[in-house]
Amino acid sequence: MKRWTRKQQALVEQWLAVPVGTAVIVTKDDGSEVFTGTRSGPQFLGGHTAVIWLDGIAGCYALERVQKLDPSSLSVQQLAAARAAGVLS
Repeated sequence: MKRWTRKQQALVEQWLAVPVGTAVIVTKDDGSEVFTGTRSGPQFLGGHTAVIWLDGIAGCYALERVQKLDPSSLSVQQLAAARAAGVLS
């Protein structure tokens, strides 16, 4: 098994316990962050890339770019953006 396959498998295993609807931050290609929620569990795309489907985003994102939302670690601006996106009350 190739090294990247083990890494991707580990990502899927970590996300298996995360419920659908969990608030997350996704980092887009341009470096901007989007606050959203999961709408699926983790899965493999093409048998090689660990991905997850997210609310309000077309397509899926690599799990390497998605983080569970931890409100205690957010800046004031990030908290405001998360609340505006409806992922935090």
